[in-house]
Amino acid sequence: SWRALVRPAAVTAAMVGVAALLARFGERWLDAQSLSLFFVVPIVIAAMRYGLRPALGAAVLSVAAINFLFVEPRFTMVVARPQDLGALILFVVVGALVSLIAERARTAEAARLEAARERFKAELLAGVSHDLRTPLATIVFTLQSLQKFAADHSAEARAELLDLAEGEARRLSELVETLLSASRM
Repeated sequence: SWRALVRPAAVTAAMVGVAALLARFGERWLDAQSLSLFFVVPIVIAAMRYGLRPALGAAVLSVAAINFLFVEPRFTMVVARPQDLGALILFVVVGALVSLIAERARTAEAARLEAARERFKAELLAGVSHDLRTPLATIVFTLQSLQKFAADHSAEARAELLDLAEGEARRLSELVETLLSASRM
């Protein structure tokens, strides 16, 4: 959406504006080269938070602010020195490198999270399948025993086997209900 495009640009411009205010305030105590360091911060933050385009925007805005506020002739956009072009290139390189490093870190983190999610899913499925198989196997074994050996079992033993099968069926039903409830969350 347009907000996803405007927000990084607005925040980046605001950060450069804050850097310009701080540099203007620090102008009394710092030399011109040191003042330009104030503008590295918004470039790095924009690169880390928003990526390459906002970092490049911060670099261009920073060079324009430095040129306008601190380079003679002041309060004009005249580029009187070749160093200003060098500063732009350096700021662009800083923004590009930091955004590249940040993107690689985000990609590595996403891959790590996805691997952890898959591992969790596999462990959960393994645990759930074991928990489901145990009562199911007991039910099947009990019913087979009743079916094949009904004559060999006393009425009391048959009732006990049926109670066991019913208890395991209820346990299985509760496990399935729990799983279904959890899947709805």
